[in-house]
Amino acid sequence: MSKQPFDVQIYSPNQPIYKPDYLLNLQHQNREIVMPNIIKNYTCRIVTFLFIAINISLYGQVKLPPVIDSLSFPVMTWYGLTPEQLDTAHFKELADAGFTINFSDLRTPELNKKALELAQQYGIKLIINDKRIQPDKPVDSAAIAKLDQVVKDYSGSPALLGYFIVDESGAENFENMALIKKELCLKDPRHLVYANLLPDYATAKQTGTNTYGEYIDKYMKIFQPQFISYDYYPFVKSGFKDTYYQNLGTIREAALKAGVPFWSFAMSCQIKPAFPLPRESWIRLQLFSGLAYGAKGLQYFTYSLPPRDTVGPEEFITSILDSRGKATYLYDIAERVNSEIHSLEGVLKQLKSIGVYHTGNLPKGTEPLPEDFYINKITGGDMVAGYFKDKSGHPYLLLVNRNYERKLNFTISVSKLVKGFMEVSKSGSNDPVEYKEKNGKIELQFNKGDGRLFRIVE
Repeated sequence: MSKQPFDVQIYSPNQPIYKPDYLLNLQHQNREIVMPNIIKNYTCRIVTFLFIAINISLYGQVKLPPVIDSLSFPVMTWYGLTPEQLDTAHFKELADAGFTINFSDLRTPELNKKALELAQQYGIKLIINDKRIQPDKPVDSAAIAKLDQVVKDYSGSPALLGYFIVDESGAENFENMALIKKELCLKDPRHLVYANLLPDYATAKQTGTNTYGEYIDKYMKIFQPQFISYDYYPFVKSGFKDTYYQNLGTIREAALKAGVPFWSFAMSCQIKPAFPLPRESWIRLQLFSGLAYGAKGLQYFTYSLPPRDTVGPEEFITSILDSRGKATYLYDIAERVNSEIHSLEGVLKQLKSIGVYHTGNLPKGTEPLPEDFYINKITGGDMVAGYFKDKSGHPYLLLVNRNYERKLNFTISVSKLVKGFMEVSKSGSNDPVEYKEKNGKIELQFNKGDGRLFRIVE
């Protein structure tokens, strides 16, 4: 099968028309239909544009499958429960910590089925990783037969959320990924198809493109995801990566343009030599920054320690569970932060991202507060201000203290339109706390790396 990406173009009458192999040699199961040359010559334009129309229909990215409607706010484990941890105690522990989705590398259909049965008991959804899904190989009749069996094995489970295709793929696999997605969506339109993207610090060799923008553009045009997932781990031995917020902005813009959600990551493990032992403020900063940019799902990397033979030269030292499957201090952090996020989810799920602004020292690729905004100025430190509106048009702000080393007191100078902020409780309380403006200012204290959600009172 041709590896050339299929791009929609406008052709002039004298321009030669690209004829993809899969338009001229159509395969259906084990039967190949070869188009006669005379038909090829006179109908190529018609076939091409019919293919485009079918492609848009099958790869449609705006409407999510029904399974997402009943899902709590997605909080997902990467390298979730291992084969040795497939028991009721570990699934209960997972649910108690506020995780709603588990993603594991269980290696066999039998273990995947066992995980689905256990997950159903505790309201956990699974994204299934099955080795029969192979995006680096031709999507021929044999591959399609394997996808048939994958869907047959899992689609009937109430605990299934979707199917995993690939992690951090380069652009060279996008066409095969799209064909796999099309087949899975045709066979099982009720569930998601999941792929995860590289961060912007990946090399051109890894992305398969000259620039990161080109990588994202190709992914959106060719794969047309139901939602975007990407990873970025900013806390490294040498400090904090300086394109973290720029990458968040790139993904946010792509998601808004396509009308799809995006999910972001937090690093919750220590990996030698590059990634140090995580702190609570680091995890908070990543999760709440993602939310401030409009993320509709959050992911932790990792929950368990992955098998040594699956991770290359890196050495995973500490995660939410240790090598014996016992909870570490990171479990308590995840449980605490996830509880706060679930307290906000009723509001978060209703909000649409309108803008994202930064104060203090502006990171790469970010914007300051605009003129004629609800906020004129913020002093006291560096802050992220995510601006949202709910379905009724009410304005909200999700504010994040970008300082992950210090608790800070902020002074927020507001416009004459603002009477105060009504905070959405992170403790589950139904009684919101109102902060009224005094002389055009509102005083707020933020813990290090923490985020808080407010409705603007006009």
